Amino acid sequence: MVGGYLTYEHKGNNLYEFKLRIYRDCNLGNASMPTSVIIKIRDSQGLELQSLTASVGPIISVDTDTSGCVSTPPGICIEYSDFIVSAILPPIAGGYLVDMSRCCRNAIIVNIPNPSRAGYTYNTNIPANDTLGNSSPQFADSPPVIVCLGRPLNVNLNVSDPNNDSLSYELCDIYDQGGHPYIPIVYNPPFNSLSPLPASPPFGVNPVTGELTGTPNQIGHYVVGVCVTEWRNGVPLSTVRLDYQFNVTSCISIYSDMLTQAEDSTLSCRGFTMNFFSQSQNATTFYWDFGDTTTLADTSNLMNPTYTYSAPGFYTVMLIAEPGDTCGDTAFSVFEVRQNVTSGFFVDSAYCFPQQPIQLTAGTSNPAAAVFKWDFGPFATPSTSNQPTPPPVRWSKGGNHYVELVITNGKCKAIYGDTIRLSNELKADFITPDEDSLMVCNGLGMQFISESVGAKYLHWDFGNRHTLSDTANTDTAYYTFPKQGFYLVKLIVGDGEGCFDTAQYLFEVFPKLDTKISKTGIFCFEGQNVTFEAIGTFPQGTDFTWNLDSLANKPIVKNPSATNIKWSAPGRYVISLTTTKGHCSVTVYDTVDIEAWTVYADAGPDTILKPNQLLQLNGSVANQYYWSSSHAVSISNPFGRSTSVDIPTRGDTISFYYLVTDANGCQGRDTMKVYVGLDSRDGGYNILTPNGDGRNDFLDLSDYMLGRDCDFTVMNRWGSEVYHAEKYQNDWPGWDNAHRPLPDGTYYYILFCDRTVTVKGPITIINSDWK
Repeated sequence: MVGGYLTYEHKGNNLYEFKLRIYRDCNLGNASMPTSVIIKIRDSQGLELQSLTASVGPIISVDTDTSGCVSTPPGICIEYSDFIVSAILPPIAGGYLVDMSRCCRNAIIVNIPNPSRAGYTYNTNIPANDTLGNSSPQFADSPPVIVCLGRPLNVNLNVSDPNNDSLSYELCDIYDQGGHPYIPIVYNPPFNSLSPLPASPPFGVNPVTGELTGTPNQIGHYVVGVCVTEWRNGVPLSTVRLDYQFNVTSCISIYSDMLTQAEDSTLSCRGFTMNFFSQSQNATTFYWDFGDTTTLADTSNLMNPTYTYSAPGFYTVMLIAEPGDTCGDTAFSVFEVRQNVTSGFFVDSAYCFPQQPIQLTAGTSNPAAAVFKWDFGPFATPSTSNQPTPPPVRWSKGGNHYVELVITNGKCKAIYGDTIRLSNELKADFITPDEDSLMVCNGLGMQFISESVGAKYLHWDFGNRHTLSDTANTDTAYYTFPKQGFYLVKLIVGDGEGCFDTAQYLFEVFPKLDTKISKTGIFCFEGQNVTFEAIGTFPQGTDFTWNLDSLANKPIVKNPSATNIKWSAPGRYVISLTTTKGHCSVTVYDTVDIEAWTVYADAGPDTILKPNQLLQLNGSVANQYYWSSSHAVSISNPFGRSTSVDIPTRGDTISFYYLVTDANGCQGRDTMKVYVGLDSRDGGYNILTPNGDGRNDFLDLSDYMLGRDCDFTVMNRWGSEVYHAEKYQNDWPGWDNAHRPLPDGTYYYILFCDRTVTVKGPITIINSDWK
């Protein structure tokens, strides 16, 4: 058996007529057509309800070539018979399943395992509650027996529906012999129910039209399952299954075919002139119609003709293989004709290296959707671009640089390349103040140094518009500008091959900075008022910055002069002046000594007085005077150069301070000490001068001791003990308990004899500087 299907028609009053068509291989040695078959009626769960016997009908041979133009290969013989039987089936829930099953399949089938042992089951179904009496889809024609190797299929199954229901088509499983549930047959790999037949393009069925498509690419016998389902109001009703054997073989019939743009996309890239290629089989004569409706001359009898269209567009091209022959064949294909894609750009014969960047523009003929790809080479910036007009390109070295432009439109591509010749690198350059800020700091004369690359010739123009002699032609040139100002200096270089480059810089030229410091004013601390002036040579626009120390009343001053400067403490101060003009800067330094008490002052020599003796003070000469003292005394005129003082009667040391001021407010000071002896009523004396001269070297209190052992204590002015002796020997020379000389000054002593204070009083120590 090589195929079949099961359908039914509703005849009214719940009467259904079932038709089972079986196709068999009628070659000698194969089983004959069965005389009868059993068709089973089941409910939706597969439970058998009825068993119908259908007898064989007339046996009909199938024509292997309905066109009469395909020679049937030997060993191909197909016949079929219809088995018809009727049954009354009232509507039931779930509907009915109808099937027929038996053995066996054709042993020559190659896409399933053990085909001679595989049976078949043809089935369909009656929808649930079929009160309207549905009929299944019906096959009007037999499928083709012969399928030609390498020839595209274009087979319509020609299925209709008696109820005018919608139909859908799909490749589906085929079933082995057996009852319900049905057993799908497993295909030999790589085949399956959705790819049962080797073909390229793949074998398939249009889900709407039922047209079988694909181009078989391997000889053999292949079983295929195609299911047709009817739909009503979006609900599936019944499905019939065509289980059929296709025989792929070599055919010798005439077959018209042409190379299409879908097969060779470059056919879209020929512009208005198109080349056509016949791929027909078994044909020697041809007729082409190129589909140009503007003329009747758009035909050709050549096998591979050329035709030029007058305008772009879509044209339906026809090719008849063996025109006039009853077995001739015709093929059609739609060709798109469009403007040809061309690539190109203009390149001058040579470029000078300094001309960069170089602008390239595509000179092309192409549709708007074209894609551009520039490649400028490894030394270019940018190295690639996808713009019709790319950014300007710069190469880092001279020489030949290959540039390529590829234009693509869909599957169409055009390539153009050309070489750009760049001279060796030529670059004008010279040292500027941006690189050497000191070059403009030497005054109106300036040294110019070329740093050019690839230059054989040089020409300097120093920008002096008042003369023509401001030029030079050497790598290094010295030029003296006439005066301060701005000069545009240019350097033009050449490579000797016609290429030039220019560098220029605007120089500000000015005299050399010559900075000095002048300082005037009052430098004593008491009357200080200092002025600093910048002196020297300063071009117009010079900036001045004084740094006068953080203790100055004006630490930073940005003027040519700094006036009324004072410091908060005496000392030596380092001051600086920085003058700046453009890139040039000069800093000079100086020192200022601010001293206190610089005016000469002399209060007179220290002296010793007796109590109640009048003291006369006489100081050195100045503009202003002021006397003060360490003790409360009466000074007759503190603001006079000479004055008198009443000395108190009790013994003590008094310091007199003399402050003088000159006309600038500067001051000086001096101190004079007056030592007042003790009154005889106080006992003892009050002066000790331990300088080894034999006078007042020791404090002698023997007149008060009268040979007794007496305790002796000395205290400073704050009441602290500085010396003690338990048995005083009248030998104290003015030292402390460690025998270290006490500082000059007035001290207080107490002498204890017989546990009684015998004498006490002040004592003034005057060491070796006593005059």
